Amino acid sequence: MHNEFNDALDDIWTKELADLDELLIPNYFGPMRRGGILFVGMNPSFNEKTATNFFSEKIAPDTSVRSAFAWSTSPRMNRASSIEYSEWSRQHYSTFFRFHDVIAKHCERDWNHLDLFNFRSTNQKKFQKLLAKRPSYAEKQMDLFLCVVNSIEPEVILIANANGARRARDFLGLEFDEKIGHYTHRIGDAIVPIFLSSMLTNGVLDTFSRERLIWQIRQSILR
Repeated sequence: MHNEFNDALDDIWTKELADLDELLIPNYFGPMRRGGILFVGMNPSFNEKTATNFFSEKIAPDTSVRSAFAWSTSPRMNRASSIEYSEWSRQHYSTFFRFHDVIAKHCERDWNHLDLFNFRSTNQKKFQKLLAKRPSYAEKQMDLFLCVVNSIEPEVILIANANGARRARDFLGLEFDEKIGHYTHRIGDAIVPIFLSSMLTNGVLDTFSRERLIWQIRQSILR
C-alpha cells in the first residue's frame, strides 16, 4: 500500500513543485503498523549532520549530502534509501523521537510517525510562505495525508506541532469536545481521539504539560 502512496507523492512533486530551485526528494512513506498511536508533525526537517552520518555509515562517506537529496539529480537517493534513512533517523535522531517512545511505552502501544507534508525543510517561516503561494500543492498533500491516516486506522492521533495542529484542525473541521477534553475524528467506523499540541522537544512543551498529555492520551485509550 505504501508504494501506491509514494506513486501519488511523486505525481504531486512532478506537477506542483518541479519548478522549485533546490527541491529535495520527498520523505517517502515506508511500511506502517495498523492501529496504535500516530504521531504527526508538520514536515520533516533537513538535518545535514544527521544525513551525513547516515551516508557515512550506510552509503558512501564521500557523497555530497545535499546533492544526493536533490529531486532532479539524485543518483544515490531513491525511495528505498529514503525510507531506510527515515527508519535510521528514528533510531539515531533521539532528540526528536525519544518522547514518541516514552509516550508509547506509557500507553502500552506501538506507534507510527507521519508529517502533514513530506517536504524537507528546516526553515518553517519559508515553508509556510511556500504553502501560501502554492495552495494546490497544500491541498493535494493534505488529501494524501488523510488517505494514509485512513489506511493506518490509528487508535489515537497526536499532532505535535502548533502550525500543523492548526492546519489539521481547519482541514478536518475538528471541534473540541468539552465533555471528553480533546478533539475527535471518524476513521472508518471508529471515532478516533485527536490531541493537538506544540512540539514535544526542544523545551517547547514543558515537563508537566507533557506529563498531563500522556495521562490524557492514556485515558482516551482506556475510555
